[in-house]
Amino acid sequence: MLRFLLLFLGLLAVPVLACPEWVERQGTQLVTASGQPVRLRGICLGNWWVPEGYMFGFEKATSPSQIERVVLELLGPAESGQFWRSFRENFVTRDDLKAIAGAGFNAVRVPLHHKFLRDAAELKRLDWLLDECERLNLWVLPDLHAAPGGQTGDNIDDGASYPWLFESEEDLQLASQLWQEVAQRYRDRSTVLGYELLNEPIPNWPGYTPLHPQLDKAYRRMGQSIRQVDRRHLLFLDGAEWATNFSALGSDWDSGLVLAFHRYWADPSPAGIQTYLDVQRQRGVPMVMTESGENTREWLAQFRGTLEQHQVGWFFWPYKKMKTDSCVALVATPKNWEQIVAWADGLGLDGEARRKLRPSREVARQAFADLLENVRYQQCVRQDSYLKALGL
Repeated sequence: MLRFLLLFLGLLAVPVLACPEWVERQGTQLVTASGQPVRLRGICLGNWWVPEGYMFGFEKATSPSQIERVVLELLGPAESGQFWRSFRENFVTRDDLKAIAGAGFNAVRVPLHHKFLRDAAELKRLDWLLDECERLNLWVLPDLHAAPGGQTGDNIDDGASYPWLFESEEDLQLASQLWQEVAQRYRDRSTVLGYELLNEPIPNWPGYTPLHPQLDKAYRRMGQSIRQVDRRHLLFLDGAEWATNFSALGSDWDSGLVLAFHRYWADPSPAGIQTYLDVQRQRGVPMVMTESGENTREWLAQFRGTLEQHQVGWFFWPYKKMKTDSCVALVATPKNWEQIVAWADGLGLDGEARRKLRPSREVARQAFADLLENVRYQQCVRQDSYLKALGL
């Protein structure tokens, strides 16, 4: 009872501020429209629109489609559809955003799935997010995490095991159209920090290097589509090879470009980001670290300190998840969840071997109902040591 009272009082204490100022590029730095330096301290809302298996404890059901298949198999069409609607409603609420602002973050990065960008209900949810963040003085960075056709070829893009986006005119055209529609919708919103066009495109796997020039062409095409309706917002470009390699990207074709790198499990000292500092200096373009995390508190603290020492804005991953505490809000594991995990990790088994793993309908229903309750902010455990590592 005391914990809930303190959480409630903490939420009440969050001030409602003026909406965020427009952010602009000034040389290698980001500044507000009034000329104030911008030091981004952001958190990623992973697992909301783009679920990932490891955040549920799954090892084989890793992509959004595979996870959705697991829920469909256990709950059926009607109940599984309602589950996902409720999940997206409960996972990020006004209380979550108040807690994020109250902790000291000034931005949220929102991974998006292309299939929701023409879904009226989910667009309304994105509108709601912007409205709430505007009240709380939080910038929002929309990130196309799962592009049409897939930009990565791994589970995170929900594609078909290859970055087909770069070989499909239809998918590239759709991605460009979707970004234009997003830009048209939000072109007048200063709450939107900018648009991160693709998440972690083209991994560093054998045979993928020839796709690097296609990434540059895709960015230019998407950027051109956005600029037809929105001349003001920044365009964030992830490098190839998990957002680490910028050698094939042009960075002089638009005055609002920002290069975005990701850095996981690497040297947290200045030597670990020297490559990106060199790119920033050589090209005269701002560099922002839009994703990192999933590491020890000591590593996070040292890496965050390195970024701030060199005036590099940051977004850490993720805000909320189950199983491990490398997050802001830890979700409790539902009762009998191990039976759900066993079914999910039975993907690929046939016949009787798979049927033996199926939990009863009652167990499955209760486990997913418990999950919907457990993801609510009031039920999560705030990881103060994680926030301390981020200097908050």
